[in-house]
Parts: sequence; structure tokens; C-alpha cells
Amino acid sequence: MSTLAEMLPHSASAGAVRLWLKSSAYTRRLLLGSEQADPWENAAGYLAYFVQAHGLLRPDVAVVEVGELIDAWCARDGGLAARLGNRRRPATALRKLLESEAPKAMLAEVVTAVLSHLRGQTPLVLSMPSPRAWLLHANRLAGGTDDEIDADTVEDAAMYVADLIRSVSAFPVAGLLLEEQRDDQALEAAHIERYRSVLNVAGHYRWSLALRLPSGVRLPPRGLRRLCRGDW
Repeated sequence: MSTLAEMLPHSASAGAVRLWLKSSAYTRRLLLGSEQADPWENAAGYLAYFVQAHGLLRPDVAVVEVGELIDAWCARDGGLAARLGNRRRPATALRKLLESEAPKAMLAEVVTAVLSHLRGQTPLVLSMPSPRAWLLHANRLAGGTDDEIDADTVEDAAMYVADLIRSVSAFPVAGLLLEEQRDDQALEAAHIERYRSVLNVAGHYRWSLALRLPSGVRLPPRGLRRLCRGDW
């Protein structure tokens, strides 16, 4: 198994810093005119945007923002609340957000196109909300409150996220970045322990893993390493 670090392009300077940029908001504003612009209408359109963005910044890691793709598709499909009816449980909200085959097919097309463009010269990372973060997001879209979410619900969310990951399991993805909500000061190590189904799937496909915590939140690194048995 190769780690993400081993896949990064070599530099002429020993010990040179490699560049990983979370630049979606910036490049959408610069190239598409607005941070709210939607580059996800089809794979060809996204690839054109991606090529411009990647060529502009030249990072050493290529990133596809899976959460943005799902949100864009959901908005074009009429929003989440309209599909939920009277079902307002947080886990149901996330399941309805992630279960449709159309955005999964779109993601597969996008990953195919991006990998073809990269030609193995730059590792591709899929960035997405963590199970807890996606659960909070879907629940807010459905009009729910954060206090409706408990550890068991997070475990259900992890199963739905794992199923989404399986839809692109055949591709040579280098890594998976799970991002917590920036404002989630209630995050605990016990929540991350419920991500096991996602971690198992990523480990099965030999994808490197990274976790981006909210600002100011610190979790015990020993417990995280034991949970993941991999490279966070």
C-alpha cells in the first residue's frame, strides 16, 4: 500500500514543501464569477473548470469536493425538504440526500475525467464532510436542530457515507479527506469512533485518510491512530 505522501510529486529540492490547497471557493469566484457558481452541471463542464483551476494554482494534490457536487445536484432537483415529506429524522435526511443514483453517476464521470487529465502525475483526493458533519448539514437543510443528533445517528450516517464511497471504489483514488463542520465545538472522540464503516471501506480500498477538525477542537491523537490504523 502506498500512502498519499508517497504519491506526491517529487521536487528538485530535498525536503521541499508540497502544496495542498482547499481552493474551491476562491477558484469559483475567480473563474466562474461567484463562490455560489455551479460547475457541476455535467462532467465535461466540471473538467473544463477543474483544468483551469488546477493550472492556475498548480497544487501537488488534486481535490474533488464531493459535498459540493451533492449539494449542487440537490439544489437543481428541488432541494432536500421537498423530498422528505413528513420524515424529519436526521438519519433519514442524510439518506435521502445521498441515496440517489444520479449524483453518484455524476461523481464517477467526474472522477474518470479528472484522473484522465491528471495522467497519474498528481494524486487525487476526494474531499467530503465527515459522517457527523454531513448529518448536521442534511438535518439543517431539512429544518432540524443539531440537538436531535446522537452517537447512534452518527453511526447510521457513516453507513450512508460508506455506500457513497463504494460508488467510486473502482478508481485509483489516492486518499479521502473527511471534514468536520467548522463550527462544531461539540465534536468528541466518541463521535469519530462511530465512523468505523467509512474507515473500513477506505482501508479496504487502500485509500489514505485525513481528518480536518474544527478550529479550536483537539482530540487525543493516540485514540485516532488506534481507531484508523492508518495515516491521518
